[in-house]
Amino acid sequence: MSVTFFIKSKTKEKSSIGVSINYGGMTRIVLTLPNLQVSPKEWENGGMKVTRGKHENFYIQNDLNEFQNKVDRFYREFRRMNESNPTKEDIVTYLKSDTKLEEYFKPKNTILMIPMIWKTIKERETGVELNNGKKYERGTIDNYESMIRAFERFEKFRKKGITNVEIVTREFVLSFENYLTNVEKLRLNTVGDRLKNLKTFISLYSKRGILPQNPFIKFNIKIPKEPSTSIALDKQELQDLYDLHLSDNPHLELVRDQFLVLCWTGLRISDFSQFNSFDRSSQEVITLHNEKTDSEIHIPIFPMAKRILDKYNGRFPRMIKEQKLNESIKVIGKMVPGLNRSIQIKYTKGGEVIKENVKRYQLLVLHCARRTLATMLVTELGIDLSTVCLITGHKSIKTLEIYLKHNNKNALTGVINKVRAMEVSLVY
Repeated sequence: MSVTFFIKSKTKEKSSIGVSINYGGMTRIVLTLPNLQVSPKEWENGGMKVTRGKHENFYIQNDLNEFQNKVDRFYREFRRMNESNPTKEDIVTYLKSDTKLEEYFKPKNTILMIPMIWKTIKERETGVELNNGKKYERGTIDNYESMIRAFERFEKFRKKGITNVEIVTREFVLSFENYLTNVEKLRLNTVGDRLKNLKTFISLYSKRGILPQNPFIKFNIKIPKEPSTSIALDKQELQDLYDLHLSDNPHLELVRDQFLVLCWTGLRISDFSQFNSFDRSSQEVITLHNEKTDSEIHIPIFPMAKRILDKYNGRFPRMIKEQKLNESIKVIGKMVPGLNRSIQIKYTKGGEVIKENVKRYQLLVLHCARRTLATMLVTELGIDLSTVCLITGHKSIKTLEIYLKHNNKNALTGVINKVRAMEVSLVY
C-alpha cells in the first residue's frame, strides 16, 4: 500500500507535483496536486529536500505528508465501511469535499432500524402492505416477529442501537450471526431463518432507497442451512393412529383426525381451511388452488380420509391452530408403537455438531403429513412423480423428490428374517 509523489517535469523552472495512489488490490490512480509548484532541483527521492535552512521545503513536505495520511485514512475507512476498494471518483470527491473523515462517512439521517421493522411487520399483519395482492400468512408474520425479537435482544446485548449506518456492513451481519450462534445457542437452521428474514427487510429498504446497499448481496454473505431429519409415517403407523381410542379426549381425537386427513390429502395447513369449506358431496377428486404456488391441485379422497370426513358429516366443526396441532400430535404419536422407535438425528447447535437419539414421535410436525402422502404414493403405490405433483402441488419433480422419505423398516426386517432362517439351517 502506498501514496507516492513525483514531479511532473524535471526541465522546467517550476514543476507541479503528481501523486500516485496504488493500494493493493485496486487500480492505480494518478492525480496532480493543485496550486503547488516546486523547483525540480529541490526535489529528491519522492519528496522535498529538507536539509537545514530549507524552511519552505519543510512546509511543503509537511503538506505532502498530511495529504498522504489523509488519503491513507480515507482508504482504510472506506474499506471498513464498504468492504471494497474506493474508485478514483471516491477519492477525488472526498479530497474536494474539505470535510473531516468522521463527518464524511456519517449519513445525513441516522435511523433506528428496530422501530422501522416493527412498523413494516404491523403493516403486513394488518393488510396495509400486501404480498402480490394478498395478506401475508400468519406463519410468515410469526417468523418476522421471531427475528425482530432476537434483534431486540441483540441490541440489548451490545448496549447500542441498531442504525441504518451499520446494518449495511458485513461486520454487522456476521456479528448478529455470531450472537445467535454463540450467545443464544440456536440451531444452525434457526440462525439461517433469522438471517433470511433480516435479509428480507434489508432488501426491502434498499429498494426503497432507505439503505444504500444490501450487505448480503454486496458481500456475498451466505445464509447457513443444513439438512434436517424428518419422517414420513408408514401404512402400519397410519392404521395404528387411526385405531387409537380417543373418544374420552375430544380435543386429541379432533387433532388426530385432522392430521390423518392431512396425511391422506397432502395439503398444506394454509390450504386446509379451503378444503374444509369445500362442498365435497360424492366427488372422488377435489380441485383446489394451492395458496403458496397459486397452481391447481387435484386431491383424491382416499378411503381413510373419506371415513374420517363422513364421521364429521363432511366437514370439521372447527380448525385447530398450527401450533396446537404440532404440540398435540406428538402426544398422540407417543401412543403409536411404531412411532416409539428410536432414531438418531444430527444437527448443529451453538456452533457444535450434535448427535442425539430421539423417538420418531418427537419429530412429528404437520409437514410430516405432506411427506407421508408423497412417500406413500411413490414407494407403496408406485405412482409416477409427475402425477404425484398434480396432487401435492409441487412445481417440479426435483422439489418433490426432497419430500420423499423411504421407510426401509420393512425391507430391513425381511433381511434380518432371511439371516435368521440361514442360521437355523446351519444349526440343523
